[in-house]
Amino acid sequence: MGLDVNIITGNLGQAIHAEDLLEYVREGLTSAGLKVGYSQAEYLTHGINILIEHPFGAVYEQLYILRRSLPHSKLFLIVTELLTPSGFNSSNSKQAGRINPEDHYDDGEYWTNRTMDFMRFVPVVDGLIMVGLHKVRGMLPAGYEEGVASYFQLGKPVHLVPLCHPPAPSRATASVRQRDKDIDILFTGTLTPYRIKVLDELRSRNFKVVALEAHIPAYLRNDYINRCKLSLGLKLSEDTKILSTTRAYYHLVHRIPHVFERTSIRSPLDPFINVIDSGEPFIAACTDLLSGRKEFPAQRFAEFEHSREFDYLDRFAELRSALTARPRLRSSEENRYENATLERHTATYRH
Repeated sequence: MGLDVNIITGNLGQAIHAEDLLEYVREGLTSAGLKVGYSQAEYLTHGINILIEHPFGAVYEQLYILRRSLPHSKLFLIVTELLTPSGFNSSNSKQAGRINPEDHYDDGEYWTNRTMDFMRFVPVVDGLIMVGLHKVRGMLPAGYEEGVASYFQLGKPVHLVPLCHPPAPSRATASVRQRDKDIDILFTGTLTPYRIKVLDELRSRNFKVVALEAHIPAYLRNDYINRCKLSLGLKLSEDTKILSTTRAYYHLVHRIPHVFERTSIRSPLDPFINVIDSGEPFIAACTDLLSGRKEFPAQRFAEFEHSREFDYLDRFAELRSALTARPRLRSSEENRYENATLERHTATYRH
Protein backbone atom coordinates (compact mmCIF):
# COMPACT_ATOMS: atom_id res chain seq x y z
CA MET A 1 0.00 0.00 0.00
CA GLY A 2 1.79 3.09 -1.23
CA LEU A 3 1.31 6.72 -0.31
CA ASP A 4 -0.80 9.17 -2.27
CA VAL A 5 0.87 12.18 -0.67
CA ASN A 6 4.41 12.54 0.64
CA ILE A 7 5.21 15.51 2.92
CA ILE A 8 8.94 16.27 2.72
CA THR A 9 10.50 17.72 5.88
CA GLY A 10 14.23 17.66 5.12
CA ASN A 11 14.52 21.45 4.81
CA LEU A 12 12.89 22.20 8.17
CA GLY A 13 14.28 22.78 11.62
CA GLN A 14 12.60 21.87 14.90
CA ALA A 15 10.24 24.84 15.28
CA ILE A 16 6.93 23.73 16.79
CA HIS A 17 4.84 25.91 14.45
CA ALA A 18 6.07 23.86 11.46
CA GLU A 19 4.87 20.68 13.17
CA ASP A 20 1.45 22.21 13.81
CA LEU A 21 1.09 23.30 10.19
CA LEU A 22 2.22 20.00 8.70
CA GLU A 23 -0.02 17.98 10.98
CA TYR A 24 -2.96 20.17 9.99
CA VAL A 25 -2.36 19.43 6.31
CA ARG A 26 -1.63 15.73 6.89
CA GLU A 27 -4.73 15.14 9.00
CA GLY A 28 -6.93 17.15 6.64
CA LEU A 29 -5.88 15.30 3.51
CA THR A 30 -6.20 11.99 5.37
CA SER A 31 -9.78 12.91 6.26
CA ALA A 32 -10.34 13.53 2.54
CA GLY A 33 -9.41 9.91 1.80
CA LEU A 34 -5.75 10.19 0.79
CA LYS A 35 -2.88 8.12 2.21
CA VAL A 36 -0.42 10.68 3.57
CA GLY A 37 3.01 10.21 5.13
CA TYR A 38 6.22 12.03 5.95
CA SER A 39 9.76 11.64 4.65
CA GLN A 40 13.05 13.45 5.13
CA ALA A 41 13.92 13.69 1.46
CA GLU A 42 12.27 10.77 -0.36
CA TYR A 43 10.26 11.61 -3.46
CA LEU A 44 7.11 9.96 -4.84
CA THR A 45 7.73 9.29 -8.51
CA HIS A 46 4.02 8.81 -9.29
CA GLY A 47 2.36 10.72 -6.47
CA ILE A 48 1.95 14.08 -4.82
CA ASN A 49 4.87 15.64 -2.96
CA ILE A 50 4.43 18.60 -0.60
CA LEU A 51 7.14 20.83 0.83
CA ILE A 52 7.01 23.91 3.08
CA GLU A 53 8.77 26.97 1.67
CA HIS A 54 11.78 27.46 3.92
CA PRO A 55 15.55 27.79 3.43
CA PHE A 56 16.01 24.82 1.12
CA GLY A 57 19.66 23.83 1.54
CA ALA A 58 20.70 20.61 -0.17
CA VAL A 59 17.07 19.49 -0.55
CA TYR A 60 16.47 22.27 -3.08
CA GLU A 61 18.81 20.99 -5.80
CA GLN A 62 17.69 17.39 -5.33
CA LEU A 63 13.98 18.18 -5.63
CA TYR A 64 14.52 20.53 -8.54
CA ILE A 65 16.19 17.76 -10.53
CA LEU A 66 13.68 15.09 -9.48
CA ARG A 67 10.62 17.10 -10.44
CA ARG A 68 12.02 18.03 -13.83
CA SER A 69 13.01 14.43 -14.60
CA LEU A 70 9.83 12.74 -13.33
CA PRO A 71 6.83 14.07 -15.29
CA HIS A 72 4.31 11.77 -13.57
CA SER A 73 5.04 13.23 -10.15
CA LYS A 74 3.66 16.41 -8.63
CA LEU A 75 5.29 18.90 -6.31
CA PHE A 76 3.38 21.50 -4.30
CA LEU A 77 4.86 24.17 -2.07
CA ILE A 78 3.21 25.42 1.14
CA VAL A 79 3.93 29.14 1.47
CA THR A 80 3.79 30.70 4.92
CA GLU A 81 4.95 34.28 4.34
CA LEU A 82 3.30 37.19 2.60
CA LEU A 83 5.13 38.06 -0.62
CA THR A 84 5.34 41.76 -1.43
CA PRO A 85 7.10 43.41 -4.39
CA SER A 86 10.10 43.75 -2.04
CA GLY A 87 10.18 40.07 -1.08
CA PHE A 88 9.25 38.00 1.96
CA ASN A 89 8.75 39.80 5.27
CA SER A 90 10.20 43.05 3.96
CA SER A 91 8.49 45.05 6.72
CA ASN A 92 9.31 42.71 9.61
CA SER A 93 13.00 42.73 8.72
CA LYS A 94 13.17 46.41 9.59
CA GLN A 95 10.98 46.41 12.68
CA ALA A 96 11.20 43.43 14.97
CA GLY A 97 14.71 43.78 16.32
CA ARG A 98 16.86 40.85 17.47
CA ILE A 99 18.45 39.94 20.77
CA ASN A 100 20.72 37.19 19.49
CA PRO A 101 22.30 36.20 16.15
CA GLU A 102 19.91 33.27 15.69
CA ASP A 103 16.84 35.50 15.40
CA HIS A 104 15.99 36.13 11.76
CA TYR A 105 13.02 38.49 11.74
CA ASP A 106 15.14 41.61 11.25
CA ASP A 107 17.75 40.01 8.98
CA GLY A 108 17.27 41.65 5.59
CA GLU A 109 19.90 39.49 3.89
CA TYR A 110 18.22 36.32 5.17
CA TRP A 111 14.86 37.33 3.65
CA THR A 112 16.44 38.41 0.35
CA ASN A 113 18.20 35.07 -0.02
CA ARG A 114 15.09 33.16 1.00
CA THR A 115 13.02 35.05 -1.58
CA MET A 116 15.58 34.31 -4.29
CA ASP A 117 15.60 30.60 -3.45
CA PHE A 118 11.82 30.55 -3.67
CA MET A 119 11.77 32.32 -7.04
CA ARG A 120 14.29 29.86 -8.48
CA PHE A 121 12.16 26.95 -7.24
CA VAL A 122 8.81 28.19 -8.57
CA PRO A 123 9.24 26.98 -12.20
CA VAL A 124 9.22 23.29 -11.17
CA VAL A 125 6.28 23.30 -8.72
CA ASP A 126 2.76 22.36 -9.75
CA GLY A 127 1.10 24.80 -7.41
CA LEU A 128 1.27 26.77 -4.19
CA ILE A 129 -0.72 26.15 -0.99
CA MET A 130 -1.41 28.98 1.44
CA VAL A 131 -2.87 27.84 4.76
CA GLY A 132 -4.85 30.25 6.92
CA LEU A 133 -6.56 32.36 4.25
CA HIS A 134 -9.61 32.05 2.07
CA LYS A 135 -11.82 34.25 -0.05
CA VAL A 136 -15.26 35.40 1.06
CA ARG A 137 -17.52 36.28 -1.86
CA GLY A 138 -14.44 36.29 -4.06
CA MET A 139 -12.49 38.70 -1.86
CA LEU A 140 -9.48 38.23 0.42
CA PRO A 141 -9.55 39.74 3.92
CA ALA A 142 -8.74 43.46 3.82
CA GLY A 143 -5.02 44.09 4.14
CA TYR A 144 -3.86 40.76 2.73
CA GLU A 145 -4.32 41.64 -0.94
CA GLU A 146 -0.80 42.78 -1.78
CA GLY A 147 0.98 39.97 0.05
CA VAL A 148 -1.12 37.31 -1.70
CA ALA A 149 -1.49 38.93 -5.14
CA SER A 150 2.23 38.51 -5.83
CA TYR A 151 1.79 34.73 -5.60
CA PHE A 152 -0.99 34.74 -8.21
CA GLN A 153 1.26 36.72 -10.55
CA LEU A 154 3.75 33.85 -10.72
CA GLY A 155 1.60 31.85 -13.13
CA LYS A 156 1.05 28.91 -10.78
CA PRO A 157 -2.24 27.71 -9.20
CA VAL A 158 -2.61 29.08 -5.66
CA HIS A 159 -4.79 27.02 -3.32
CA LEU A 160 -6.10 28.91 -0.27
CA VAL A 161 -6.89 26.64 2.70
CA PRO A 162 -8.52 28.21 5.76
CA LEU A 163 -7.76 26.98 9.28
CA CYS A 164 -10.88 25.00 10.20
CA HIS A 165 -11.90 23.11 13.31
CA PRO A 166 -11.40 19.35 12.76
CA PRO A 167 -14.35 17.02 13.43
CA ALA A 168 -12.59 15.10 16.23
CA PRO A 169 -9.47 16.93 17.41
CA SER A 170 -6.99 15.27 19.73
CA ARG A 171 -6.74 17.85 22.50
CA ALA A 172 -3.23 18.82 23.57
CA THR A 173 -4.63 20.06 26.87
CA ALA A 174 -6.03 18.18 29.83
CA SER A 175 -8.79 19.24 32.19
CA VAL A 176 -6.89 20.90 35.04
CA ARG A 177 -8.60 22.93 37.74
CA GLN A 178 -7.61 26.59 37.71
CA ARG A 179 -6.43 26.50 41.33
CA ASP A 180 -4.08 23.61 40.55
CA LYS A 181 -2.21 25.54 37.84
CA ASP A 182 1.17 26.89 38.93
CA ILE A 183 1.89 29.29 36.02
CA ASP A 184 -0.05 32.53 35.61
CA ILE A 185 1.04 33.50 32.10
CA LEU A 186 2.73 31.53 29.31
CA PHE A 187 4.25 32.72 26.05
CA THR A 188 5.94 30.50 23.45
CA GLY A 189 7.87 31.94 20.53
CA THR A 190 10.81 34.08 19.52
CA LEU A 191 11.69 36.67 22.16
CA THR A 192 12.00 39.97 20.33
CA PRO A 193 12.72 43.16 22.33
CA TYR A 194 9.07 44.20 22.08
CA ARG A 195 7.81 40.89 23.45
CA ILE A 196 10.33 40.98 26.30
CA LYS A 197 9.07 44.44 27.25
CA VAL A 198 5.45 43.22 27.47
CA LEU A 199 6.41 40.14 29.48
CA ASP A 200 8.54 42.21 31.88
CA GLU A 201 5.62 44.54 32.45
CA LEU A 202 3.44 41.58 33.42
CA ARG A 203 6.15 40.26 35.73
CA SER A 204 6.24 43.67 37.43
CA ARG A 205 2.58 43.08 38.36
CA ASN A 206 3.72 40.04 40.40
CA PHE A 207 2.50 37.43 37.91
CA LYS A 208 4.48 34.25 37.38
CA VAL A 209 5.40 34.50 33.70
CA VAL A 210 7.09 31.73 31.71
CA ALA A 211 8.50 32.28 28.21
CA LEU A 212 9.43 29.26 26.09
CA GLU A 213 11.49 29.49 22.92
CA ALA A 214 9.99 28.43 19.60
CA HIS A 215 12.21 25.35 19.21
CA ILE A 216 10.66 23.10 21.83
CA PRO A 217 9.11 19.63 21.53
CA ALA A 218 5.33 19.32 21.56
CA TYR A 219 5.21 17.34 24.83
CA LEU A 220 6.99 20.18 26.66
CA ARG A 221 4.74 22.87 25.23
CA ASN A 222 1.64 20.84 26.09
CA ASP A 223 2.80 20.32 29.68
CA TYR A 224 3.33 24.04 30.22
CA ILE A 225 0.00 24.89 28.60
CA ASN A 226 -1.78 22.50 30.95
CA ARG A 227 -0.17 24.29 33.88
CA CYS A 228 -0.83 27.88 32.77
CA LYS A 229 -3.86 29.98 33.55
CA LEU A 230 -3.47 32.28 30.55
CA SER A 231 -1.55 32.01 27.26
CA LEU A 232 -0.52 35.05 25.22
CA GLY A 233 -0.43 35.96 21.54
CA LEU A 234 2.09 38.81 21.30
CA LYS A 235 3.04 40.84 18.26
CA LEU A 236 6.60 40.64 16.99
CA SER A 237 7.01 44.38 17.32
CA GLU A 238 4.94 47.46 18.06
CA ASP A 239 4.41 47.93 14.30
CA THR A 240 3.37 44.35 13.49
CA LYS A 241 0.29 44.48 11.28
CA ILE A 242 -0.79 40.84 10.97
CA LEU A 243 -1.71 38.27 13.59
CA SER A 244 -0.15 34.79 13.68
CA THR A 245 -3.15 32.77 12.52
CA THR A 246 -1.52 29.40 13.27
CA ARG A 247 -0.96 30.49 16.88
CA ALA A 248 -4.58 31.66 17.13
CA TYR A 249 -5.81 28.40 15.58
CA TYR A 250 -3.89 26.29 18.07
CA HIS A 251 -5.49 28.13 20.98
CA LEU A 252 -8.99 27.81 19.53
CA VAL A 253 -8.83 24.10 18.71
CA HIS A 254 -7.27 23.17 22.07
CA ARG A 255 -9.56 25.58 23.96
CA ILE A 256 -6.77 27.42 25.74
CA PRO A 257 -7.70 30.61 27.66
CA HIS A 258 -5.75 33.39 25.99
CA VAL A 259 -5.28 37.06 25.26
CA PHE A 260 -3.99 38.20 21.86
CA GLU A 261 -2.81 41.66 20.89
CA ARG A 262 -4.92 43.37 18.26
CA THR A 263 -3.23 44.09 14.93
CA SER A 264 -4.20 46.69 12.35
CA ILE A 265 -5.09 44.03 9.77
CA ARG A 266 -7.83 41.69 10.93
CA SER A 267 -7.28 37.97 10.42
CA PRO A 268 -10.07 35.52 9.49
CA LEU A 269 -9.92 34.16 13.08
CA ASP A 270 -10.28 37.55 14.81
CA PRO A 271 -14.04 37.08 15.47
CA PHE A 272 -13.29 34.00 17.58
CA ILE A 273 -10.17 34.86 19.58
CA ASN A 274 -9.95 37.09 22.65
CA VAL A 275 -8.14 40.04 21.06
CA ILE A 276 -7.31 43.26 22.97
CA ASP A 277 -5.59 46.54 22.09
CA SER A 278 -1.88 46.70 22.92
CA GLY A 279 -0.43 48.60 25.85
CA GLU A 280 -2.32 49.19 29.07
CA PRO A 281 -5.64 47.69 27.79
CA PHE A 282 -3.78 44.41 27.11
CA ILE A 283 -2.13 44.39 30.55
CA ALA A 284 -5.47 45.24 32.18
CA ALA A 285 -7.24 42.40 30.32
CA CYS A 286 -4.66 39.90 31.57
CA THR A 287 -4.97 41.25 35.11
CA ASP A 288 -8.78 41.10 35.08
CA LEU A 289 -8.84 37.50 33.88
CA LEU A 290 -6.24 36.30 36.35
CA SER A 291 -7.85 38.10 39.29
CA GLY A 292 -11.30 36.73 38.46
CA ARG A 293 -12.82 40.17 37.85
CA LYS A 294 -13.74 39.02 34.35
CA GLU A 295 -14.38 35.61 32.84
CA PHE A 296 -12.76 34.34 29.67
CA PRO A 297 -15.29 34.29 26.76
CA ALA A 298 -15.17 30.49 26.37
CA GLN A 299 -18.26 30.44 24.12
CA ARG A 300 -16.03 31.54 21.24
CA PHE A 301 -14.46 28.07 21.12
CA ALA A 302 -17.84 26.55 20.27
CA GLU A 303 -18.61 29.36 17.80
CA PHE A 304 -15.44 28.52 15.90
CA GLU A 305 -16.06 24.77 16.05
CA HIS A 306 -19.52 25.11 14.52
CA SER A 307 -18.83 27.88 11.99
CA ARG A 308 -20.03 26.87 8.53
CA GLU A 309 -17.59 29.30 6.96
CA PHE A 310 -14.77 27.10 8.27
CA ASP A 311 -16.05 23.64 7.29
CA TYR A 312 -13.07 21.29 7.62
CA LEU A 313 -14.28 18.37 5.52
CA ASP A 314 -15.50 20.55 2.66
CA ARG A 315 -12.29 22.55 2.50
CA PHE A 316 -10.02 19.53 2.42
CA ALA A 317 -12.23 17.79 -0.14
CA GLU A 318 -11.67 20.86 -2.32
CA LEU A 319 -7.90 20.69 -1.73
CA ARG A 320 -7.85 16.98 -2.59
CA SER A 321 -9.62 17.69 -5.88
CA ALA A 322 -7.12 20.42 -6.70
CA LEU A 323 -4.05 18.32 -5.88
CA THR A 324 -5.21 15.19 -7.70
CA ALA A 325 -6.60 16.91 -10.80
CA ARG A 326 -4.96 16.01 -14.08
CA PRO A 327 -2.69 18.92 -15.02
CA ARG A 328 -3.76 20.91 -18.04
CA LEU A 329 -1.22 20.98 -20.87
CA ARG A 330 0.26 24.44 -21.12
CA SER A 331 0.84 26.14 -24.44
CA SER A 332 4.29 27.32 -25.46
CA GLU A 333 2.98 30.90 -25.23
CA GLU A 334 1.98 30.34 -21.58
CA ASN A 335 5.39 28.87 -20.80
CA ARG A 336 7.14 31.86 -22.37
CA TYR A 337 4.94 34.24 -20.37
CA GLU A 338 5.66 32.36 -17.12
CA ASN A 339 9.40 32.40 -17.73
CA ALA A 340 9.35 36.12 -18.47
CA THR A 341 7.28 36.80 -15.35
CA LEU A 342 9.63 34.83 -13.14
CA GLU A 343 12.67 36.55 -14.62
CA ARG A 344 11.10 39.95 -13.96
CA HIS A 345 10.29 39.08 -10.34
CA THR A 346 13.73 37.56 -9.76
CA ALA A 347 15.43 40.68 -11.12
CA THR A 348 13.32 42.80 -8.76
CA TYR A 349 14.32 40.81 -5.66
CA ARG A 350 17.96 40.61 -6.79
CA HIS A 351 18.21 44.39 -6.61
